[in-house]
Amino acid sequence: MERGFPRPAGIRIVIVDEHTLLREVLGEVLLAEDDFCVTADSADFESSVALIARTRPDIVLIDIDKPHGSPGGVVRRLREASPRSVVAVLSMYDDARIVQEMIRAGCAATCTRASRGGIWWHHCGAWRGPASR
Repeated sequence: MERGFPRPAGIRIVIVDEHTLLREVLGEVLLAEDDFCVTADSADFESSVALIARTRPDIVLIDIDKPHGSPGGVVRRLREASPRSVVAVLSMYDDARIVQEMIRAGCAATCTRASRGGIWWHHCGAWRGPASR
């Protein structure tokens, strides 16, 4: 669903997760940061690909615990839909091979069950939109 949050400027983020509550909570947490703007969210991967291609966000935040294909394939499809978007993954996968597969496919950051959220959050804070790329 595309959202009309009050801050249209800033780092534009699309959240993809099957759980409505998680999407809403993540959106509210991200909005607490002055330079983050959640522009849309999606509950399913297939519709998110078209949404991301249309909205071209700065960051795609996706949970790929139940991917449509391999985790690397999911990241690759998102990068193909919007090549300039940074893909950040929330995942239950903490297997180094799977994480490496996602990184090789173009994932910029992962937060696995073995990760500390602060490290991932630091990476998100380091992105400053298209002008910084």
